[in-house]
Amino acid sequence: MADKHKQKLIQFLERRVWNPVLRASSGRRSESERKRLERVQRKTETQRERYRGYANAGEVRQEFDDDLRSQPAKRVASDLERLGLPTQREVADDFFALADRLGVRAERGPRAPHAPHPPHPWHKKKPEAREAARRELTRQARRGDRRAIATLRTAPRKWARDLAEEPTRTRSGRGSKKKAAASRASPKRASRKAA
Repeated sequence: MADKHKQKLIQFLERRVWNPVLRASSGRRSESERKRLERVQRKTETQRERYRGYANAGEVRQEFDDDLRSQPAKRVASDLERLGLPTQREVADDFFALADRLGVRAERGPRAPHAPHPPHPWHKKKPEAREAARRELTRQARRGDRRAIATLRTAPRKWARDLAEEPTRTRSGRGSKKKAAASRASPKRASRKAA
C-alpha cells in the first residue's frame, strides 16, 4: 500500500513538473537560455532519480518539502520561471493536498552514519595537538584505513616526510634526533660519512 502511495506522488510530480521540463525544446531560445535549459534538465533528471530511490511515500513528501526550502532548489526554480517552465513551488499545494488525501506523513529515511575524517596534523597550531593528530593518523594508516592512507599521500610534502618518520626510542625512553636521523639515513650516506 505504501508503494502505491509513493508511486502516486511520483506520478503526480512526473506529470506536473518533471516531464514538461525534460521535454522542453531548445528550438527558438537564445544561447544563454539553451545553456540554462540544459543545466535545468540535468538537475531535474537527477532529482527524478533521487525521488525514485526513496523507500516510501513519507520520504518523498519530506524531501519535496525540503527541496522547497533549499537554496540550490530555489536557484533551479528561478531558472525554470525564467524559461517559462513549471516549478515545484507552483504545484506544492496540489502535491500536499494529494499527500494528505492519501494519508502520507512526512518522515526521514534512515541516514548513513557519517564517519569522521582522519586527522590532519598540518592543520594543528599547537605542537601537542599536532603530535597527537600525527600519532592518530599513523595508527589509522597502519590499521589499513584507506582514508588515512589517502590523507598521508595527499599531505603536504614536508608533513608527509615528517609523518612517515618516527623517532627512535633510547633506553631512557627519550628520542634522540641524531640517532633517529642516523637510523633514517640511507646505507650509501652512512658509508660516505664513515669514510
